[in-house]
Amino acid sequence: MPRVADRLDGVLRDLRGRIGDPSGTADPRFSPHLVPVFSTPEFVGPDARRDGQIRYVGPSSVDRPPDPTSPRTDSTTLVPASS
Repeated sequence: MPRVADRLDGVLRDLRGRIGDPSGTADPRFSPHLVPVFSTPEFVGPDARRDGQIRYVGPSSVDRPPDPTSPRTDSTTLVPASS
């Protein structure tokens, strides 16, 4: 998914520039301190991890304004499904 990777690289580069560390390599998606999970333990199921690093914060369901730079051009809502 090169287009997605390119877009993510640009977003992270812009973020690093805004916080004053343009040469940094940190990726805010990964933290040694905390893992936010946009779900609930009940939805994840009986094997849901519940250790100290995991924080279930519920679904991210807030409407967002359209992003004209997004590679996605339709308005279809994607819903993750599990088997």
